[in-house]
Formats: sequence, C-alpha cells, structure tokens
Amino acid sequence: ASIVLELRDATTTELLARTIDRSTGTGLMTTGTVWILTEDLVERWAQRLSGRLKELADLAGRGRDTPAWAR
Repeated sequence: ASIVLELRDATTTELLARTIDRSTGTGLMTTGTVWILTEDLVERWAQRLSGRLKELADLAGRGRDTPAWAR
C-alpha cells in the first residue's frame, strides 16, 4: 500500500512538497485481515502526516533545516 501527499499552492497549483510512504504486508492475508491491517496502517499514516506537517510548519522558525525524512 502507498500513500502520496502533495501540498500545492491554492492559487497557482505549484507543487510545494510531496511525500510518499509505502508499507508491504507479509504472509497470507484474508479479506478480514486486510481490513484490520488497513485500519492500523491508516492510523500510523495519519500520525506520521501530522508530525510531518508540523515539521514543515516549523521550518520557517528554525531557518532552512530540512527534516531528515525530506532529504
């Protein structure tokens, strides 16, 4: 599964930032298992997204230090 987040300028639609995260399931999965794992995966992605958005917002206050995940 992959999640792609793109931040674009609302006026010009210029791409400002993009992040991609991939997760791979292992072993045999049933339909029920996939739904359970998907819920956990979305929860982790939401937490990661929140953290990354905060880091991007903090860039202006910290100078131009790029977060490690964005390098």
